[in-house]
Amino acid sequence: MNKNNPTIAQHYVPRYYLNAWCDRTGVLFAKRYNEPAFRTNPNGIAFENKLYEFKPIDYEVFTSMVADAKRQSSTNGTIPSVLQSLLLLNAYASIANSLREKHCLDANAQKIIDVCRRENIVDQETGDLFRIIAFCDANKLEIPAEVTDKFSTFLTEGQEPLMTAVENDFWPILDSARQGMLSLPLSNTDIERFITYVITQLFRTRKYFNLLQRQPPAISQMSSYLLPRMIMGAIVGMMQHQHDYELTLIVNATALPFITGDQPLLNLLAQNDNLRYLDLFFPISPNRAFFYATKGRLENCYHWLKELGESEVHWLNERLCKNCSQFVFARDEETLNCGGYAVPKDDNVS
Repeated sequence: MNKNNPTIAQHYVPRYYLNAWCDRTGVLFAKRYNEPAFRTNPNGIAFENKLYEFKPIDYEVFTSMVADAKRQSSTNGTIPSVLQSLLLLNAYASIANSLREKHCLDANAQKIIDVCRRENIVDQETGDLFRIIAFCDANKLEIPAEVTDKFSTFLTEGQEPLMTAVENDFWPILDSARQGMLSLPLSNTDIERFITYVITQLFRTRKYFNLLQRQPPAISQMSSYLLPRMIMGAIVGMMQHQHDYELTLIVNATALPFITGDQPLLNLLAQNDNLRYLDLFFPISPNRAFFYATKGRLENCYHWLKELGESEVHWLNERLCKNCSQFVFARDEETLNCGGYAVPKDDNVS
């Protein structure tokens, strides 16, 4: 690996999630657009190099993100840990960029550190690093290499440590659901873990990167700012309204399995990707899926989800295809070919 230009394959569909569609040898089938289906494995699909690389963020944008996070703060004013982690990683990126370019703190990075300390968006290790940097900066001393190296890793790893933490919190919920042992309703802690995973999964796929790039130049140039803002805003919004929603586990007992894709989360109410309203269908294995919607929607509008037939499963699979960016996945080739499942090709995606 070239130390100055490392290759970091970062998955936008987790390998652990895709394992449910693998056979005993660890193989699943993938189909890109309407091309022939092919054998692959979770390691070799749905990844990009440096996908989660952070770009430096402006102080004004950072303070606005902090304000968004504080709206979701508990009664003692503490920002939830997952939002603190997202804020801290954005702060690291700006600090690391400043140290890499100028070997000292620029005004933007210094102000971001000040906000982190003032709002207590620090852990023990980060606080120690900030103190070392501040001391060296104030006394015009060279910042130790071990400190600058610590920050520089965040320019390449980016959001991956946060993504890994979010996934590890969610996997026990996923495992219980796949085994038919999930106890509903979830505890407040587990529903927040579910929401956090859903939002990070929604926004880390290529679909949303492409949507931002198609915006007017003034907006697309800010995409490195907009994605964390969108993630933050969506997590805050859903946590605020979590008591209006209910989570249901859907069982597919038909001969036609659920497929999944490079955007495995399907909003059945989506209009121009507006997440203001959410009827979320989320396949978690060939025979199980989550349905997350406002209370009463399952009984009043989606009662058929409780007794699925093959025609309903086919409809859901087709909708999921249209929601994906390039790939759909299944346990066997026959499901993809006989179902005619294919992602519509978008000329804006290579």
